[in-house]
Amino acid sequence: MYVGVYEREITPPIGCDMPGYYCERLSTGVLDKLYCKAVVISESAENSENAAAMVVVDAVELNREFCRAVAKRASEFSGIPTENISVTATHTHLGVPSGDAVSKRDDEYMALLVKYCADAIYEASENLTDCDVYFGIGKAEGLCFNRDYVLKDGTVCTNPGALKNEIVKSYSGVNDAVPVVSFKDKKGNVIAALIEYACHQDCVGGLKYSGDYSSILSCELKKVYGGDFVSVYLPGAAGDLNNVDYIGNKTPDYVTMGKILAKETERVISESEKVNAENIKLKSDSVKLKIRRASKEQKEYAEKVLSDPDFKLDKRIMLDKTILWLLLEFEKKAETNPDFEELPVKIIAINDLYIFLLPGELYHQFEDKIRESFKDKKVILAELSNSEGGYFPVPELFGTFAYPTQLCQGSRFTPESGDILTDKAIELGKVFK
Repeated sequence: MYVGVYEREITPPIGCDMPGYYCERLSTGVLDKLYCKAVVISESAENSENAAAMVVVDAVELNREFCRAVAKRASEFSGIPTENISVTATHTHLGVPSGDAVSKRDDEYMALLVKYCADAIYEASENLTDCDVYFGIGKAEGLCFNRDYVLKDGTVCTNPGALKNEIVKSYSGVNDAVPVVSFKDKKGNVIAALIEYACHQDCVGGLKYSGDYSSILSCELKKVYGGDFVSVYLPGAAGDLNNVDYIGNKTPDYVTMGKILAKETERVISESEKVNAENIKLKSDSVKLKIRRASKEQKEYAEKVLSDPDFKLDKRIMLDKTILWLLLEFEKKAETNPDFEELPVKIIAINDLYIFLLPGELYHQFEDKIRESFKDKKVILAELSNSEGGYFPVPELFGTFAYPTQLCQGSRFTPESGDILTDKAIELGKVFK
């Protein structure tokens, strides 16, 4: 199997607006440089028609138009078919100015970023090296926690904060697996790795650019494997997972997280199993998901609350009145938008190694469902791929105070949508079984 990798710095100018908090956050400096990182995997050093390409970007999310533009340009230069090209966001909340409902998108920078990402794929395709492929799964316990909690009154809310003393238990568990796909050249040098971990990359704070714990992970692994080593972080399904421990008060910082993940990655690589990497198969499709809409009563209530400066919302509601403002902003646009939306789903199969690429922020149970369906395969997954998509909570949480279920652009699909998306991924994977 032939593998090419390439990384380039993409740190924006200071002063750009960093999305992710539904407020203006103008960057004031650089804590960690931002990158886009590309990997191309091909059966041949000469023929790119069956190659698979991925580029991972230090961004909170990237919309479909951006991802399509990257694939189009990358295909023109590399010859890799557009459907074989994927774009993934790392979900750092201190990333590029891609914009959201409040923060300002920097169109000039984002147009340049399309070229940077596409060119990274092209450069990776020009650096193909005959490699062996390895796979292993590690574990990193105590770094991430379920951010939905059951309170004493039986209700469920996200990041309880002021209601910390009302917590009974976490709503569910976590995914602390660390799947690693590594690539070694014929001299035995480890040149790159795909590393999945499921935890919101919102562990830093402040107003300086940072790739979060995946930045530290990359720097630490370069100390081990050399400056040319490229670590490609894949965000696992983490719609309900973050690094805040409301029960044990042992919230780890991003540097500690990156160093622990690097140590575990190094261990996994040293013990990994060689993959029978003879051929690549790719499959892509889309799912048609129904958009939720607010009722007349919901809109009237939101307007009433927002017009009253003295009105205090329930403490179980994350973002306070902002969540109602987001609902109304979503409804304004939804009135002229379609009732359904199509989102892409992709899978790359290298013999029994399956790489799933899904849009949006999925609850970890959906990744569990995929892994359970392919227990005999080597599975690694990246959410936030080829589209933004918003949150996909488990259906039973709709109707609770859980933040990712509150209607807005970032949570716009009906309760069954997470299962529809996951079932499509499983369907694609079973084609190769």
